[in-house]
Amino acid sequence: MPVPAITAADVDYVMDLDDEDLAALLVTAGAGTEYDDPGAEGAAGAIAKSAKSASALGGNWFRERARRMFERAWPKIKGVVCQAYKDRDDLQVGGKDWVKYLIGLILPIIGIGSGFAALLAMWAVRQGLDALCEVED
Repeated sequence: MPVPAITAADVDYVMDLDDEDLAALLVTAGAGTEYDDPGAEGAAGAIAKSAKSASALGGNWFRERARRMFERAWPKIKGVVCQAYKDRDDLQVGGKDWVKYLIGLILPIIGIGSGFAALLAMWAVRQGLDALCEVED
């Protein structure tokens, strides 16, 4: 299966999201996948679906669920992300080219779609790759 192309517009879109929107979109894109962990909020999710609006739930709900989703996906993508973080000093970490490169690495591993891969990449960057990859100064 060919890997979809990541456009500059895709990268701009995820980079421009605030943290709450990033969390909400990550939860939406990963819902029902192996990375999803609805936990105790399953009922709240049903309420949001019935309301036909993700805005029916507070940002903390999305952030917590997105955090758990990322933690489930992280073991699969950690190797390539951290290796790239250590090896690709030619790209500005957190810059558009870096995020696009990271999405391209994650996409074939995660196996869901470019949107989910882009959101995971941005979540990782915002969490801090030094900490996630256990890089010492």
